[in-house]
Amino acid sequence: MDSSKVVGAIKHPAWVGVGTLAGVLTLVVAGVGYFQSANKAGGLEVSAVTVENVIELSGAEFDATGHSSERFVMDVGATPVDVTLKNNGRAALTIKKIQAQLINEVSKRDSYVKNCAFSGGGPAAITAEYALSLPVDSSGELTKQPALTDTEFKIEPGSVERLSVTIGPGEDSFYSLRVIEVGLRLIQDDNQEVNLPNIVLITPQNHVQEAIEMANSGDMYRKCLETSIATLDDALKIDGVHSAALTELRDAYQAALPRSR
Repeated sequence: MDSSKVVGAIKHPAWVGVGTLAGVLTLVVAGVGYFQSANKAGGLEVSAVTVENVIELSGAEFDATGHSSERFVMDVGATPVDVTLKNNGRAALTIKKIQAQLINEVSKRDSYVKNCAFSGGGPAAITAEYALSLPVDSSGELTKQPALTDTEFKIEPGSVERLSVTIGPGEDSFYSLRVIEVGLRLIQDDNQEVNLPNIVLITPQNHVQEAIEMANSGDMYRKCLETSIATLDDALKIDGVHSAALTELRDAYQAALPRSR
């Protein structure tokens, strides 16, 4: 079995080293329950889909005018979608394209998810070099135009491979988190397609971690917590594969409610 193949501009690729990989693969295999029915196209079988590991991508912060400068360059946390694929056929199979499309944006103006201890200023927006960057319009709102990336992901007969792909908005707000439901499709070189279960993500990941840390130690605003928890609950009810970060943030916010103000 080939160890791993990663699609995307990963800032720190050491996480796929031999020492780390054993743990990563264990998580993928243990996550089979997230995807109960194998989706097959020809000899290709999807054995598992998980969204658990955290990596860093190259990114940038933008000011209110939409212009970046060197001092705004930053690392942005992301949770790749890990797909375990098995070739049950007698010939090699190749994934040539991967497509992602917004299904639904769960977090909106009145059903937001925010860092409920946040105060002060910051940049207007954040971008990251996702392999599949979901398009946004001129106002920064996500559109349902598909995002497509080329790849050369080969799976030999009888082998099991793990494909990791990063997905996220073309632009994120500095002040709130995006919770999105995304459709993901693998396209083979013979044009056969594999539709994966819908993926529910929260971005950007480094802001999720900051929000969790503040919830565990800082003063939180009750109204913000209540709204954010309700939105996260709605996201977790969606039929699909959920980022582990959704549950982590929801649990941290629920625990912070009794001491909020």
